[in-house]
Amino acid sequence: MKLVHRLTPWLIPVAVFILALSVRLPKLGSFATADEPFWLESSRWFAAGLLIPDVECPPVKGGRPMPASGLGCTLQSAHPGVTTMWGGSLGVLAYYWQAVRPTGIDLSAFLQAPLSRNLDPVLVGWARLPGAVLAALFLAIFYILLRRLFSEAIALLAALLLVFHPVHLAYSRVLHHDALVTTFMLLSVLTMLGYWLKGRPRSWLIFSGVMAGLAFLSKAVAWLLLPYVAVVGIMSLFYREPRRGWPVRPWWSLLGEGVGWAVSAGFAFILFFPAMWVTPGRVLAVMYEQNFAMVDRGHEHYFLGAVSDDPGPLFYPLAWLWHTSPLEIIGLLVLLVMALRLFLWQKISRRPVELALLIFVVMLLLFETASGKKMARYFLPAFPVVAIFAAYGLLWLGRGLAGLVRQQQSRWLLPLLAGFIILAQGGLALTHFPYYLTYANPLFGGPPVAARLMTVGWGEGLEQAAAYLNTLPKAESLTVSSWYNDIFQAYFVGRETSFADDGRAQLAADYVVFYISQIQRQKPYPGLVDYFRSGRPVFVLRNEMWGISSSTTIVPNDNQVHWVEVYQAPAAQSANGDPEIEGVAQLLAYKITGPRVGDQDSAPLSRDDLAVTLFLRVLGPLPEDTTFGVALTDGDLWGHWTLTEVKGVWVQDNIIEWRGILSLPPEMPPGDHQLWAAFQFKEGPVIAEFAVSEKDPPLQIH
Repeated sequence: MKLVHRLTPWLIPVAVFILALSVRLPKLGSFATADEPFWLESSRWFAAGLLIPDVECPPVKGGRPMPASGLGCTLQSAHPGVTTMWGGSLGVLAYYWQAVRPTGIDLSAFLQAPLSRNLDPVLVGWARLPGAVLAALFLAIFYILLRRLFSEAIALLAALLLVFHPVHLAYSRVLHHDALVTTFMLLSVLTMLGYWLKGRPRSWLIFSGVMAGLAFLSKAVAWLLLPYVAVVGIMSLFYREPRRGWPVRPWWSLLGEGVGWAVSAGFAFILFFPAMWVTPGRVLAVMYEQNFAMVDRGHEHYFLGAVSDDPGPLFYPLAWLWHTSPLEIIGLLVLLVMALRLFLWQKISRRPVELALLIFVVMLLLFETASGKKMARYFLPAFPVVAIFAAYGLLWLGRGLAGLVRQQQSRWLLPLLAGFIILAQGGLALTHFPYYLTYANPLFGGPPVAARLMTVGWGEGLEQAAAYLNTLPKAESLTVSSWYNDIFQAYFVGRETSFADDGRAQLAADYVVFYISQIQRQKPYPGLVDYFRSGRPVFVLRNEMWGISSSTTIVPNDNQVHWVEVYQAPAAQSANGDPEIEGVAQLLAYKITGPRVGDQDSAPLSRDDLAVTLFLRVLGPLPEDTTFGVALTDGDLWGHWTLTEVKGVWVQDNIIEWRGILSLPPEMPPGDHQLWAAFQFKEGPVIAEFAVSEKDPPLQIH
């Protein structure tokens, strides 16, 4: 009985841990997000730096700007993302021992070869596994700490709200640093508050410092803890001394505790960052310079119908509304109603932890809003705190409802509330499985409304587009241009080409894959997006109110949010050398078709009429008395051009198909010829020629 009594307090945290794992592990490697190829490669180099003393690693775009060797390779990013790379490298090594080592490949060779070219679901799953397990462990510790700081009821309800929160669920299942910095920041904050405001043992303060050091190793937002620890320390002076005015408690005692916290944080920062052992000056310089550069650059957003690099102060409040859950909204509304009782009817000194947590959220909001670079996920450290406040509201609501029934049923209140959260919050999250990133609060219209107001999508779903294209005949010979091409190429069996800024690669491809965040921001420019989207896609991935669905049966104007769209492309010849007529048009690509002498696609063209289409990007107005002429050239011009159709509207940046027939004369010599195209008067001389590059493949005429 004594053993059972001792084990009972641990049953709930173990259950929380198991519940968290049960929704974070299934189909863990089923897709990849936009940043994960980078973090996979960074984790590979991190492991190589740890295990191979003489390894040489190249500079990192957006991170370490110079080559490094050995432990210096553990500096990859300015974030610095060290905890991400610890987890990723453990997963990469586990993948090696399970799947690669039996093939006879040496570990050193494996770690020095690119990983992201083939995002094997097993590799992605292994790389994500340490982070998912750590997130589940955090939720169990989160419960334990809340039980010590508040009550059993608040701890259980807040933990369950976070276990099944779709947004925390989503980011704890990817190889990235937002969930990790949330974990370490919250553990540091809660234990800091426990020591200074609840009188917990000094080990809580040391633990808080260590967690702060790990948070600093995760992401730059964690440096918010430095001013925050000062705020909490000052609060502790006034809280510990009940009399008004300046406290009699010596300030140097607090200063000593602050120094102890900082030493613990610095110790953890150095201990778990091997690059600090060999090149500390370089590490700190890269972090300082690159982080400030990222803040100044901003990030292009679609927000409230407009595209900008800085969406302004409304961004985080509105993004939070669409990323919170209905249960949290209900709990917070009840909390607001009860606010007078909480803050006016009781002395504020009786709620110092709640006040400190509220200050944390406000400071985080101000910190993130001041930065030029804004992303909805950057506000993730506030979500556990919001869950605590929502738990208060739900508990009060439950007690109010319990008061309407018989008093003896009140002992069932906490189990009933816990069960309701599991069913309601968990059920809502699972409707978006495995793409929890596609979640948006249904109280505010869900994904369809969120997609009309803010940037959504992080690459999830592209693997389904690749899977569809892989089923097409001769998929291995198809060329596809896709947004987030580094993700798409890892799942596609054919040839991948870039998503070019001017559109040449897209026009030269067999298929083009569009993604929701690209469509929202009209990337690379509206004319190209409109050109393809004016047709009918051959495949779409829809995000509906209650989850994702794919289809090859396309309903025009279906009013659903298309997360991914696949279009058949012209498969034209890309025009090398950027040929353009200044102020009129740019020749992006051209397509010449006609009868061939032979069965192969590479057989020479016969002397019959050739169908020619010029794909032009409008740069300016086209005078009424001008046109574009086409011929073939081997030094002399051959062919008679007849314009048959102009497809598109001549408006700045639009893509125009200039179609016609080129009739070749009998006396034209056989052999290799190049396209010739020019801007000219309809009844007169040539004004300017397109400088068609000799690098374009020649046209063989029989």
